[in-house]
Amino acid sequence: MNLMTELISHIGGYVADQQNKEEEENTSVVANQSGKRSKQRKSNVSTNSSSSEGKQCLFDDPIIVVGIFDVVTILWVLHDAEMRLPENKPKYETFLSHVVHYAQNLISYYKVN
Repeated sequence: MNLMTELISHIGGYVADQQNKEEEENTSVVANQSGKRSKQRKSNVSTNSSSSEGKQCLFDDPIIVVGIFDVVTILWVLHDAEMRLPENKPKYETFLSHVVHYAQNLISYYKVN
């Protein structure tokens, strides 16, 4: 169960960081209209160069993320009865809280990207 929680936390944390970076960039562009043109030029250049360099993080690769979610799902199904035992209740609640906390961000981030 700890493995599932860690996997969800790592992916969720990565997505939260990426979304925060995007929000900061959007805020700085809106705050400085004169810098908007140069920001757009920079982002176009970085998009072109990043596509030739490849992915920066494994969590940017949808195949990797789908595989991780497959692992979490399989582990959850295999160990569901064990996870619901009274002695595992705190761990199970922690796992569920991570899933609920990150679910919407994960869906919206990977749907857009």
